Formats: sequence, structure tokens, C-alpha cells
Amino acid sequence: MKNSGTDIQVDQRNGRRLVLFPLPLQGHVNPMIQLANILHSKGFSITIIHTTFNSPDPSKYPHFTFHSIQEELTETEASTADIIALVSSLNIKCVAPFRDCVSRLLSDVSEDPIACLISDAIFHFTTAVSKGLKLPRIVLRTGGASSFRIFTALPFLKEKGYLPIQGNFFHFLYRLVTPLDTDFESMKSRIKLIHCDMLVRHIYFLLLSYYHDF
Repeated sequence: MKNSGTDIQVDQRNGRRLVLFPLPLQGHVNPMIQLANILHSKGFSITIIHTTFNSPDPSKYPHFTFHSIQEELTETEASTADIIALVSSLNIKCVAPFRDCVSRLLSDVSEDPIACLISDAIFHFTTAVSKGLKLPRIVLRTGGASSFRIFTALPFLKEKGYLPIQGNFFHFLYRLVTPLDTDFESMKSRIKLIHCDMLVRHIYFLLLSYYHDF
């Protein structure tokens, strides 16, 4: 049958529910919603937990159930252009409200039983929460194929002593590029600042999710 609120073909309901928790950034929310639509078409009931920060519009997805958590970011935290700082704040402030929300969902016998949690890989705190609640967890990584290529190098970097990072993160980057260019400042001057910034953030998020998941 077809759900009146969507054009997606829906298989017969299978009596199981999935809880999804996207990182509230557009490049992370969209893939999570796309995954939710696919899973819904396979018969799963979909519940999406979201922050009040950059919250999705539930009216666009009438076939999903939405639950909002109050992460209580300060105005400064919510308006920062520093994505690393924002993600760090979310990983701290979402812990208690997210755990409470999932606990309520697990105890709600009026709904389909929860099969598992699917959370964004950057939300590393969900590892401990899901283990504490004995809820199976799957992570969704929204990065491109290049991200997975980088992951294959992480065991080698750990073996060579580059990881875990000791001291300043930029010193870690310097150690990585030293075999290629002994003058780090000279290297940076030859790269546009925005590209350097993107590189730093990309590596940071990969390492963050890698070490909390493994």
C-alpha cells in the first residue's frame, strides 16, 4: 500500500520500530531521513529523536513519529561558526535528555517494540547510552567514500605512534605532514585557508568517531 503522506511504496508493517537520531546539520539530517524512508518502505515504524537546534519539520514526514529533546545550547553555542565546538557541546548536553527520551520509548508498551537505535556516528555518546539501556545500536556515517579510505589508514597511524593524539591537534597534523614537507607554515601558505580548515575538520571528525566506536 501507499502511505497518504508519502509517495514511497510501503510493504506490510512488520511490527518493529527503529529509532533514528541524526546530527542536526543538513548534510547529516538529509541522509538519515533518506535512510528512514527506505526502512519505512520495508515495513518498519520510524521514530526520529531530534534536538531543538536545527530541528526538522515533522509536517513534511507524516509517516514518521518525532520526539524532541531539550539540549539547551546557549545562544553562543548555537550561533558559533566553529563546528567542532558545536559538535562537542551537543555530545555533552544531549546525553541526559537523549537517555531519558529513549528510556520512555522503551517503556511505552502501546507502540511497536524497538528493534535498534540508528545514530549519527558523530554522536559518540550514544555508544554508552545504548549499552546502558541494552539497546542494539547501528551508526550511520554520512561522509563520502574518501572517509572510508582514511579509516583504513588509522590502524597504521596507531601502530606508528601517531595515535592516540598527544598534545595539540595541530602538532599532530604537523607530524603527519613532516615526511612530505618539513616547513608546516610554508605548506599552509600554499593552501587556501578554507581548504586547510576543511581538512582539519574532516580529520578531526573521523578520529572522533573512530576512537569512540572502537
